[in-house]
Amino acid sequence: MTNSNQIKINYIAKTFGAALTTAGFKMVKSSYDSLAPVQFPFGFIKEATDKIKSMSVSQRDYFYYFTNWENEEEMLAVIWRIVKNFKWEKDKFDCDDRSKLVSALHSLFFGLNSCGEIYCKVTNLRTGDSVLHWANIIITSNGDAYLFDCSNSGLAMKLKPGEFAMGKWSYVFNNCRF
Repeated sequence: MTNSNQIKINYIAKTFGAALTTAGFKMVKSSYDSLAPVQFPFGFIKEATDKIKSMSVSQRDYFYYFTNWENEEEMLAVIWRIVKNFKWEKDKFDCDDRSKLVSALHSLFFGLNSCGEIYCKVTNLRTGDSVLHWANIIITSNGDAYLFDCSNSGLAMKLKPGEFAMGKWSYVFNNCRF
């Protein structure tokens, strides 16, 4: 196969891939058209995060859109089915990239900007090894905060003040951005 044939094949794959991806995104998005989010200003986010830990919260928008945890669980299952198919790759698609993708899909599919990224130190409970890490923090319409971590098998948990451990990791939160 000559190089010019390879380029044509790649062009066709890219064109169909982009078309199919767009169609798939639109299908997922349309299945949540009946979702009626609640709107609150940034202060709602800050109050929710302060309940778990006083930390710096970077604001990206003025108004934020929320739903309940039952809806969030269903939406995270959709997002996890996508993200888990793209393996962690150091520097190229690691925890910060994955957390940004989760937030972006949350916004694209469901019209909600209540899923932020949270920067933390995680410690492996078995080995004691620690690393700096990005995961997701989700605020629900009743002001509860949840941690969602693609790098921890897509697990999620409700956050309360104190120690944060989920799966094989413990978390110490530094800051977050919404």
